[in-house]
Amino acid sequence: MQQGWYAHVQNPGAVAFFNGSAWGPVVDGYALAPEIQRTITPLQPGHPGPKAPFESIPVKGRRISKPGAGWYWGVAGGALLILFGLLRGFSNVGSYCGAPFRKSNVADYMDAMAQDSGLRGTEYAADCRANIADATTLTWTLILLGVVVVLGSVIIMAVIRAGQANRATTPAVPTIAAQIEDLARLRDKGLVTPEEFEWKRQELLRRN
Repeated sequence: MQQGWYAHVQNPGAVAFFNGSAWGPVVDGYALAPEIQRTITPLQPGHPGPKAPFESIPVKGRRISKPGAGWYWGVAGGALLILFGLLRGFSNVGSYCGAPFRKSNVADYMDAMAQDSGLRGTEYAADCRANIADATTLTWTLILLGVVVVLGSVIIMAVIRAGQANRATTPAVPTIAAQIEDLARLRDKGLVTPEEFEWKRQELLRRN
């Protein structure tokens, strides 16, 4: 390799000076003087000579962002709804009544005692059955709603993670037009000669 400035094969903004036997530090090529920028030569893959400093720069892969904490709140909210439903199911709906999940015969016993005492009929048992029916509806509504929220949150989290995994494993392939535009920018900056640009452009068009 001849002495001079060389640009990274994948990142033309990073350049380094080769003195004929060793590389200097990697610097920002755009910060160099225009007369030096015109002398920058693209570094080709498989180049001869010592290992370029660019090749020791680790290439960071695409970061997979984790789903937000929203689905955790969804699971927690669904669990609370289920818990409230269970508590409501075991809570008495009145002083003499039972609960949706716990029966009580106190109201029936009080009606029977009133009839045995010759008093007019009471409606303790009827009122309790109506109150328990309403409480049962609310109880199962809370439980089923909590189950739906928990399952929905888990499904959404799984879909988000699957989509992120697919995007991470499927690299984006630049189009022919995008590659030609990148080459044109390199040519305009003097990092690629017009002959090299035209040769590469024809090669890309042949691939298409």
